[in-house]
Amino acid sequence: MSYEMKVEGKKKCLADWINSIRCHFAGKEVLSLFILSFYMCLPSSLIANENGTIRKIKDEGLTTFESSLAPSYFNWIEFLPDQAYGACLSETDCCQDIICYGLEYTPGVSGIVTSYTTGFFTECLTGMTPLVSNASCTMIDNSYQINECIATDSILFNSSAYDSLNNVTVTTGVPVILHQVCFRLLPGQSIDISEDHITDLSVSIDLDGGGYVDEFPAYTTTVISRPVQSWPPDQSTTVSCLSAAIEPNVPDVLDLCGNLIDVELISIINNPDPIACEGYRLYVYEYTDCAANTHLWNYFYFIEYAPFTVPADEGEIVTCINAIDVGLVDPPMVNDNCGIPLTPSGPSLPVYDPPMLTCDGTVTYTWTYADCEGNPMLWNYVYTVEQTSPVEAGGPVLNNSTITCGLDGTPPLTLPVVVDACGDVIPAPAPVSGGNYSGGCDGTITYTYTYSNCPGTEFIWVYTYTVECSSVALKVLLEGPYDPLSNTMLPDLNINHLLPGQNKLLSPNPSVQLYGLYTPFGQPYAIAPWNFSGNTGLQFGDASSPGAPMVVIPYPADVVDWILVTVRENGILPPDNIWTCAGWVHMDGEVSFPESCGPISFDIMDDYFIIVQHRNHLGILSPTAVDMPCGGSVIEWDFTVANSYETFPRTGQKEIEPGIWVMVAANGEQIASLPAIASQDRTAWVNLQNVLGYTVGDYNMNVSANSQDETIWKSNQNKTSGVIFY
Repeated sequence: MSYEMKVEGKKKCLADWINSIRCHFAGKEVLSLFILSFYMCLPSSLIANENGTIRKIKDEGLTTFESSLAPSYFNWIEFLPDQAYGACLSETDCCQDIICYGLEYTPGVSGIVTSYTTGFFTECLTGMTPLVSNASCTMIDNSYQINECIATDSILFNSSAYDSLNNVTVTTGVPVILHQVCFRLLPGQSIDISEDHITDLSVSIDLDGGGYVDEFPAYTTTVISRPVQSWPPDQSTTVSCLSAAIEPNVPDVLDLCGNLIDVELISIINNPDPIACEGYRLYVYEYTDCAANTHLWNYFYFIEYAPFTVPADEGEIVTCINAIDVGLVDPPMVNDNCGIPLTPSGPSLPVYDPPMLTCDGTVTYTWTYADCEGNPMLWNYVYTVEQTSPVEAGGPVLNNSTITCGLDGTPPLTLPVVVDACGDVIPAPAPVSGGNYSGGCDGTITYTYTYSNCPGTEFIWVYTYTVECSSVALKVLLEGPYDPLSNTMLPDLNINHLLPGQNKLLSPNPSVQLYGLYTPFGQPYAIAPWNFSGNTGLQFGDASSPGAPMVVIPYPADVVDWILVTVRENGILPPDNIWTCAGWVHMDGEVSFPESCGPISFDIMDDYFIIVQHRNHLGILSPTAVDMPCGGSVIEWDFTVANSYETFPRTGQKEIEPGIWVMVAANGEQIASLPAIASQDRTAWVNLQNVLGYTVGDYNMNVSANSQDETIWKSNQNKTSGVIFY
């Protein structure tokens, strides 16, 4: 289509705005042509054609001139700091987080820009406008902005101007900067600038040769972003010495505006601290840009010790091994890889070659140098033995011992030192076994060694084991004297000389000396309810005690008290009893029998059970058949590591600590209440309250029957045993 406009009249300058024509080419808004007719200048008609040709028509005739209309564009161009872009001086300031963009206009015609009008939308950041400034660099600014962050999270800003301050001459296709807009963006933030289609984007241009035109530049939404500052990666290196871990060269870093960012060493971290050997040293630097943004940069030194060297081995020749004096050897001075002197350990035990050196050979001593990381280097001093005639020798080595099980009669570990004429140790030969032991708990076992030195001279040495064992081995703890701090029992009765046959006047406690009761000689189970007389214990105590026999044997210091032990065969009822004996329980729970209670032998095919009774503790029974070590020569049970025989709702033992089991205390009255801790036991305590001595009411066995014992009774009241004792 075409539009033709004519202006009639004379003597008119800037007569009228005739019309505004918007032409559509290929479906796009390309040109709005304003025709000014001046009567004094050029009465004319202008025709705008579809192909973009501007035609001037004069009264006297038809004169034409044509201008090809090219596309026009608007773009936002980032402004670098302190740079001039035409008439615009960049206001970008990284220190204030301000980033500026220029509105770049690429005209489709040539002429002078008289005004431009734009409308753009951008979004808010954290509910606030990022727009800092919006002003023309080239014309009288007529910009405007509407902040709708609260209502619609949007900002409309019009970057517009008119009446050029200086002529803004444009050439078709040549970009020119018209306007500057600045935003406050933090690193990593971005916004979109999109066109306000209602306002539209337009530029008015006075054309070269006369006339003017409005252009509507094309525009594509622009994303404006503030990039994140790029930082150098942390660095590390491995050095062999701490002295090399010096301050590193710190890389220079420019901010987004090209400014050198300040950097400062803020800490030096040693791990371990202090570094005595290997580890790492970390230098921590802090970059601080002009906007007070900070970043830490780390430089690691990993200290790993490098190998060091030692001098070559040394040595000498000797005629006899006895001539060796390793104390005269002075090992060399050695430094580690960092120059630190090392003190060697050594010398080591000698190494013989051959291993059992009997004649000639070598003896090597080794010193070990190690740096602080423990990396070893060895230095050897080698004696070469070139031996003369040997001689016989020997040493006083223990050649006998007593064992409790014949199976333990293995070849002895310690043998005599037998040397040749030069003092070289002759290797021990294989022994020849002998003796009369044939099983059980008595007999002898022998091992005979026949040594021969280089000339073949013999040296005979015999080791003899004497077998003596206890047929019944067990371990048990009593709740009363048990001490959780030492995990043993306290021998207070023994210390205060209150065990049967001891003299109370020897007690270190004056109260016991004055008010304590003498305890007669003999084990305490010869009375009811036990009525046991198989062994008496009459010879144990203090020779100064009243009624002492001719021969008195003192109690060992670790004896806690007497207990009564019964063995049952193939059953757990009284008819199954085959052996009973009164013995001692020691602080660690071991039980010994100081007197013979008659012979007892075992059949490995049978089952055996052990009962333990104490005068004021609840009796116990092994929960299963006991162990039979030593090929059946001995029966054995440890009551301290697990509960004893127990049937619901009865009681076996008490787990006084995790994994530690004890006999339950406070069973002081056993005639009427043998299998139960009942009121009779409290009555027994009441009747003996405050008595100092060897009494059944002293449940914790600390010499005195006092309130502590009642407390023990209260905690154990109503506990009963399922064992049938008699």
